[in-house]
Amino acid sequence: MSLPTTTTNSRRHRRTAASSILAVPLLREGKPVGGIAVGRPEPGQFPDSQIALLQTFADQAVIAIENVRLFKELEARNADLTEALEQQTATAEILRAISGSTTDVQPVFEAIAENAVRLSGALFGSVQRFDGELIHEAALHNYSPAALEFSRRNFPIRPSRQAFSENGVAALARLRERAVSLVLLDLMMPEMDGFELVEELRRQEVWRGLPIVVITARDLSPEDRARLSGSVQRVLAKGGHGSEALLSEVRELLARSTARRGDLGRR
Repeated sequence: MSLPTTTTNSRRHRRTAASSILAVPLLREGKPVGGIAVGRPEPGQFPDSQIALLQTFADQAVIAIENVRLFKELEARNADLTEALEQQTATAEILRAISGSTTDVQPVFEAIAENAVRLSGALFGSVQRFDGELIHEAALHNYSPAALEFSRRNFPIRPSRQAFSENGVAALARLRERAVSLVLLDLMMPEMDGFELVEELRRQEVWRGLPIVVITARDLSPEDRARLSGSVQRVLAKGGHGSEALLSEVRELLARSTARRGDLGRR
């Protein structure tokens, strides 16, 4: 479409000083998908040769758009096929482990953990078993030495609503994701130890009133106790309290914390 324009109040036309505009639609299967427009300061119709040239450019643009669309569809199909093939391969590996381990289930768990990590793009993974009373780590894949040590020290465990973290950095990340009512803290942790974690929790207003119980095998020096003073509710020696005594301490602290929050809410 060639539009001669002698006078116009259009801000766009004044800025471009176009007296004649040629516009050609981009059509795919008869439906518009875009357009090409050119303008010039001289008034008058565009010659047929220039109109034909712009139409050729429009056709080429439609071909390019269609090629990109088809290529993306092909890429998506190939990605789906690749993912399906990887899943089939992983399943086959696990089946081979099952058929070759009729008396030992450990290779099966290890194959499951490895393939689950690889196919999900994860950094590490584990398989756990529940024997009716305790949760056991059945297989670990790509765990760091610190995480392996954490697993060794904490498993098997009884099912609970507790959340475990292998170091202070991981604990902070978990606290940002979910609300907790109390922290049971081991002072000797990699990356960020218990002292640093306590200091960070007390710096943040949202965690300042969170009850903290330290359970440690460390022989605390006067300097250690000074760092913890006023920041934690209890310091217990690891192995010095039975599970029932520890549970009683935790219940008491939770009750006090809940009552304190209720008092603050009524003020």
